[in-house]
Amino acid sequence: MGAIGALNASSLSLPQMLTYALQDEYLAQARYNNIIGTFGNIPTFVQIREAELRHIRALLPLFERYQVPLPQDISGSFVTTPQNLKAAYATGVQGGEIDNIAMYERFLPPKSS
Repeated sequence: MGAIGALNASSLSLPQMLTYALQDEYLAQARYNNIIGTFGNIPTFVQIREAELRHIRALLPLFERYQVPLPQDISGSFVTTPQNLKAAYATGVQGGEIDNIAMYERFLPPKSS
């Protein structure tokens, strides 16, 4: 699911890339909803959660354009509550940024020499 699924896939079709991308955005939004629900409306997490919603909205037209079925949002079952705020930030950086960037880099065609 999400970036981890994309990074572990042996090959990727356009429908798979779109699905993994949307799943990853769903996961990020669920992660930030969980953090906000646990630690309160910390501006950093509130702003990032809004960005994740914009990413979701940007992806949805691509599913229609390429006639790819929308995956169900089951992200809540993959989210765990961080023990403290420091862990929440670390989770956001790893899952929300590092893995996400690696996934999108994998989607790009190989660079020619």
